[in-house]
Parts: sequence; C-alpha cells; structure tokens
Amino acid sequence: MSNRHTLGRPSPDHRDLAASVLALARDASAAHAAASNDTVVGAGAPHSPQLPLNWTDHFSMRICNSGELETALAHAKSKGEDNQAVEAFLTDLHEQPAERALSQPPLLEALAHLADHFPNFRAVVDFILRRTALALLSPCSPLLLPPILLDGPPGIGKTAFSSALAYALDVPLLTLQMAHASASFDLAGLDPKYRQGGPGLLVRTVALGKAVDPLVLLDEVDKTPSDRDYDPIGPLYSLLEPSTAARFIDEGIKLPLNLSHVRWILTTNDMRRLDAAIHSRCQIFEIAAPTLEQGRAIACRVYAAMVRDQAWGRHFNPELTDPVADLLARRTPRELTRELHSALGLAALEQRAALQVTDFAPAASVARGAGFL
Repeated sequence: MSNRHTLGRPSPDHRDLAASVLALARDASAAHAAASNDTVVGAGAPHSPQLPLNWTDHFSMRICNSGELETALAHAKSKGEDNQAVEAFLTDLHEQPAERALSQPPLLEALAHLADHFPNFRAVVDFILRRTALALLSPCSPLLLPPILLDGPPGIGKTAFSSALAYALDVPLLTLQMAHASASFDLAGLDPKYRQGGPGLLVRTVALGKAVDPLVLLDEVDKTPSDRDYDPIGPLYSLLEPSTAARFIDEGIKLPLNLSHVRWILTTNDMRRLDAAIHSRCQIFEIAAPTLEQGRAIACRVYAAMVRDQAWGRHFNPELTDPVADLLARRTPRELTRELHSALGLAALEQRAALQVTDFAPAASVARGAGFL
C-alpha cells in the first residue's frame, strides 16, 4: 500500500461530506454482500444458492491487442537499424503484463484536505468528490473523470493544484508545457522515417509506466504555437474522447493503444483562445484569484509546511505573525514560496526566529483578482 500524506485539517463541511460518501459506500457494500448469501425458499425447502453475479473486473484493462502488438513488433524488426527506437519500445511493451491494473478510487479524506489547501479550487474538488462517491458504490470501480479545464489568470495555483490532485489520486503526473514546440510530438509521437522518430512521451509514460491512468497536465494549452502544416493540438480531438482514445494511434509506432483511462487537466489563461471543439470536451472551471481570507490561509499553510519540511526550519517560529500573514495574503500562490525563502534567509542573517513585514519587498503593481482589491 502506498503512503499518502495529508495537506492539513479538513473543514467541517468537507469532513461531513466525506463521511457521508464513505457511509454510503459501506451500506452499498453490505447490501451487495447480503444479496449474495444463500436464500431459503419456503418452509423446510432446501437451500437454493443465488445465481452468481458475474461482475466485470473494473480494475483491469488491456493496453493493446496482443495480435496487433505481435504484428507491429515483427514489422519493426524487419526494418532493422532504421527502426531501432520503435523496435525497442515494442519489445518492452511486449514484456509487460497483458492485463494492467487501474488505480483505486482516492481517499475521501485526501480530497477534503485538498479543498482546504486550495480554497479557490473548492468547486473542482466538490466535483471530484461526487464522481468519487459513484466510484465507491458497490461494486467499487475506478474513478472516472472527464477532462477538466482550469481557466484563470496566471499565478493563481493551477499547476500546483494539479500536482496536489495527482498526489491525492495516488497516480503519476505527466506535465506537458504546451507552449513548447515539442508538445505535439510528446502527445502523438513522430513518424520513424524521421531521425528522431518514435513514440511520444504520453504513450511511453502510459504504456511502459507504473500506471495506465496517470494524470496528464496540459499546461497553458491556449498558448500552443500554431503551425500551417500541422495542428499541434490535433491529437487531443481523439485523446479527450474515451471512445476514440481507446484505440489511439501514436504516429511513432502505428499501433492502436488504449489510453481511455488517462485523466486530463488542461489549463488556460484565456479559454477564448482555445478551439471550441476542445473545451466542449471538458468540464470547465473558471478559477479566480484567492480572496484575502483565502490568501491569508494559504500563506500560513505554505509557511508552516516550509519550516516543518526543511532541516533549518526548526530555527524559526512555527507560525506567521498576523501582520506578516496579512501582507502575504496579497501575494499570488506562485509568489509565496519565493518570497518566503528570501525573507527567511534575511531573518537567518539577522538571527531572528520570527519574520517581519520589512523582510518582504513591496508588492508589485500588477492587476489582481477581485480578492486582492
């Protein structure tokens, strides 16, 4: 069993929601167990066992068709030195188990902690909690999530939230910076006739990694560079639809693979720049900057985690003073860690255990969300 860490004490409302969902799952499981017992038909009648319920193994899947893999591998070997990367990949894939395990549903408490740690993402967490409630109904099944699009200004924690969500789900996180020119090849590979041809990073991660249902973060997908000859986000039209993702063909290997269990998060600073056919495939959340109250709570948590996790943290007070917390409430989540490190360094030079307002540079005059007014 993997270790999972908490992100802070969950709020009462999310503890109650998590407890209710867990109770619902337990009741459903108990009812299923009772229904599976032998039944008595009439007084003195012999026991007649209930017909077995042939539940599908929801936690098992095949990444590809074995026959198609054999054919593709034989074809790659016939190409010799011109196809070494593809042959190596297919050989590794052939050595993987035929049946691959899917991840268990997340711990409800981990999701409740996530909502507390990222208060401006509470709507996203509530949505995932509802999907988790369905997954926990008997028979228990994997968490099914549609692609999630997080739209909002830069620096408000979209990337950090995605990383924390992968941790709560206990799955690997693959981050693709869509503003980079290589992003399209990472998604769909490159024909092996080219020098650097072969499977893309997405396929290599899913097919040969430890999980076939990782969380893939497409960061700043609205900044994907345009190309007259090739649509860089073209593969997403297939990848974001489970029915077509179940037989996705990477350009580097030409072998249909089942990528339908991959979880997706797309982030944008301006969703209007994204093709409507892409965001129509997503569950969209507009993320605002944290309010002052939320920003203060975030600052206190970031500081507490920093002094707890660093070896030098024992030299500093475990909590921020109120004036410093109030000041940092106006910082974006992206700025917090950088500025706290700098301020702690200054306090160390002056041999102080507590941070002061004067340890921080004045906030830059940049546009803020409504919470910073």
